[in-house]
Amino acid sequence: MKNDQLHDSIEKSFRKQVQNDKKLKSGFLLVHSEQNGLHLHVAEGMKLKQPAYMASVGKLFTSVLISMLYEKGLLSFEDRITSYLDRSLVEDLHLFKGKDYTNDIQIKHLLNQTSGLPDNFRPLLEKVLSDPQFSLSTEEAIHWSKDHRKPHFPPGEGLTIRTQTIIFLVLL
Repeated sequence: MKNDQLHDSIEKSFRKQVQNDKKLKSGFLLVHSEQNGLHLHVAEGMKLKQPAYMASVGKLFTSVLISMLYEKGLLSFEDRITSYLDRSLVEDLHLFKGKDYTNDIQIKHLLNQTSGLPDNFRPLLEKVLSDPQFSLSTEEAIHWSKDHRKPHFPPGEGLTIRTQTIIFLVLL
């Protein structure tokens, strides 16, 4: 089966499944295979503009993407995030007890939740729930976090339940 036929078959099957399942309001599908030259991104369901909350599932996707870049030799887990992000975005990102640890944050710290960066998911979710029109770009969310949240510990010296996975969205 050729890629176009495979693409069309998968997309058609996915859309039909979402439309026929009364328990689903919407569905999102991402399929990528470099080996087979296949990339498919499909959204089906509610036609209303609605936010997509990635929360913890985003960490899984992020880890996989970062690992793929690592396997290709495009980055190292020890690389500092400041090597990849605009200085204006990360400036004063990790001020803890009067010291700026921003340049010490490595990719591995974000992956294993030891960056010390604060969780901004709950506060931003509360803002969205109280005002459905509220929205922020990825960059705006990082700036919001710098202004409203404080780091918990220096990078690599603790463990947080959640970390700012959103930084990876900019990194990727």
